[in-house]
Amino acid sequence: MYILILLSILSASVNSTLLHLLPCKTKKDVFTFNFFSALIWMFLLFAIGGRMHFSSGAVLWGVLYGITQILFLIFKLQAMHSGPVSITTLLGNCSLLLSTSLSVLLWQEPIRIGQILGIILLLLSVFLATDPKSEMQMSRKWKLLCVFFFLFASAVGIVFKAFSYSDVSGSVNEMMFSAAGVMSIGLLLLSGFSTINSKEPLHLIPQSGKHRFFRGFLLIFSCGILSCLYNRLNITLSGKLPGAIFFPCFNGGVIVCSALLGRLFLKEQFSKKQLLGLLLGILAIVIVGIS
Repeated sequence: MYILILLSILSASVNSTLLHLLPCKTKKDVFTFNFFSALIWMFLLFAIGGRMHFSSGAVLWGVLYGITQILFLIFKLQAMHSGPVSITTLLGNCSLLLSTSLSVLLWQEPIRIGQILGIILLLLSVFLATDPKSEMQMSRKWKLLCVFFFLFASAVGIVFKAFSYSDVSGSVNEMMFSAAGVMSIGLLLLSGFSTINSKEPLHLIPQSGKHRFFRGFLLIFSCGILSCLYNRLNITLSGKLPGAIFFPCFNGGVIVCSALLGRLFLKEQFSKKQLLGLLLGILAIVIVGIS
């Protein structure tokens, strides 16, 4: 299980790093990119998932997951555009609190004192790593959007956990395929609506230059594969590991690993506060994992 969670963290972190290289400048770019990602999910699941048997339960869970993902994307995008990115990121990462709490309260999953201390330390590390500035302007609209962003960020993990306790928990490929179908339809509609309301061209894949076009296509395809991989792993892992281990380890691991990859490949610089946050994040993950 721990090898799989490391693979999931690495896949999500590499995906996050590659996303920085995509020229997504508008809502239309973001929705179109995620539409292509959903299509790649469907292709991969069909190609390597073997023969699928769609039960009504698996399809219903897929619809729920697909809608949750779309709403998560919408509110994340709106919150990021309406207020400070660092604090918005901080609030999104704090979603592990709700996911972990419900795992304990609803499904009576175990949690130890060491894990609680590790989660508190992890939240402190996230606060330091995102380096929020108190002088930033925060509107009432942004605060409301952040509430929904937090709720739907938590909801993604909660849907995973609830699905793992359902009668159709063995139909993971069918569930994800159904979700990808819902996402592709919803995101295509959102992309079309954004196109009608915006005169800006699509920046996602450069229209000029053979190599630039190939690079853009390769980035989209790579991100689609990686996002499918770590989501597929997470659905399984959320059912095999207690929420008090899975959610902090995955969320915290992605924060730390993404920051390190950003430093190595994107030449991002850390402040002393951010570096301290990363070191505390690594310590927090170790404490949660061994408690």
